[in-house]
Amino acid sequence: MSNLKITRRGQRVLACCLTTAIMILLYLTSIKIMEMIHFDRVKILLLHQSRQDSPNKAIAEYYGEAVISSNAHNINESKQRDAEWQQRETLLRSTKLGPTKNVTPVFLTFTYPTSPPPKKYRVEKSIPYTEDRANFPLLALEGTWKATFDRLNSYDTGRAIQIPVEEFSLTQPVSSDVLRSGFQERLLPGVSESNLKYFHECGIDKKRDVRFATDCPSVDTSLLSNYRAMPRQGIALHLRHSKRLVPIHNTGMALQALSEMLKAWTEFAESNEIIYWMAHGALLGWFWNGRLLPWDVDLDVQMSTHQLLELVRYNQTLISGRFLVDVNPNFLCRTVQRDNVIDARIVDKMTGYMIDITSVSMVLEAKGSRRLYDKTPHPYQYDDIMPLQETILEGIRVWRPRAILKILKEEYKENAMVETRHRPYTSNKLYRFNKKLKIWQDSEKPHEKT
Repeated sequence: MSNLKITRRGQRVLACCLTTAIMILLYLTSIKIMEMIHFDRVKILLLHQSRQDSPNKAIAEYYGEAVISSNAHNINESKQRDAEWQQRETLLRSTKLGPTKNVTPVFLTFTYPTSPPPKKYRVEKSIPYTEDRANFPLLALEGTWKATFDRLNSYDTGRAIQIPVEEFSLTQPVSSDVLRSGFQERLLPGVSESNLKYFHECGIDKKRDVRFATDCPSVDTSLLSNYRAMPRQGIALHLRHSKRLVPIHNTGMALQALSEMLKAWTEFAESNEIIYWMAHGALLGWFWNGRLLPWDVDLDVQMSTHQLLELVRYNQTLISGRFLVDVNPNFLCRTVQRDNVIDARIVDKMTGYMIDITSVSMVLEAKGSRRLYDKTPHPYQYDDIMPLQETILEGIRVWRPRAILKILKEEYKENAMVETRHRPYTSNKLYRFNKKLKIWQDSEKPHEKT
């Protein structure tokens, strides 16, 4: 009987030991998982602590300047750019895409010249565009490397223009016209610190101005009660699998409105000597066939800090009696603002569709640095943008950045330039690129054979 009692006691002790061991193992595993999740952030912080030469450590860390170690010169340029981009995304995720208390807002400052500065732009002859084949392995595999650049260069008009790097500085001369607009007074104390949203859009994808989109479809938000906090893929999943969600846009009407607005904007910009360049989805459409993407229902243009100030004098005016120039007063703050990443807009008062305008600035004016940021922040190199090349988009003369393939690869990855099928995240449609006709087509619609 005593032997039986000892055996049972031993079993209980063994069970207790095993339970303790399992709990310790689970605890150690959870710690390891947390270390893996936060590894990049910890690495960035450690590298940040090792740098003492940044003029503003918090801003430098936020923009990814602190993630390059002292031996970065041993890494080739392409790998360094990829690392910067990846770690910048890590920083954005860690701060939830918004400013933190540790990031001091940086504002534009002005000088007041007694006479308007002379125009510094001179149109020159452009050089045929090319890239290093080794940096684009997927495009090289297509077997049409030379034909691709022949096609892209055929879109260009042969004209180029250089914007001085000083126009991207945080200190800018401001004209008397801008001062008379009273725009600086419109930036109320605390607006930029509190990040009050200026522009308001309708629709789940926020592609139309709520003031003028009278037919903006109602969306069943019972499935998307917190869609602003959802990842892009989550929104797409709901849109594709919920029958209660209707199509958001009449793409035919949207593309017509965008084409008319782009034509009016380019004529307005040329007549008023405002220099800009196309950006984001419009550049991707240009790469494929020199046209806008059929599913892209807004346009994006960029300009220098100085050119944005020149645009201020036309704030709240109408182009062609239809397209409203609307400048966000928060443009004076050049660090990230989650709800105010757009500096200005051209809005179609008939449809609510719009052209987003963002300025790029040298937020970190380190010695020798020519790195530019918008308020998203997308990083750019001055020498990748300049000199601007004049090209044709939708039959309209526009300006584009110089190293367009490099910029597209950094923003969309190279696959976006070779994949011939695309399903927009706000639509059930599947588009295929017809290589023979050189157009994107809705794969579900019947098309005439040619």
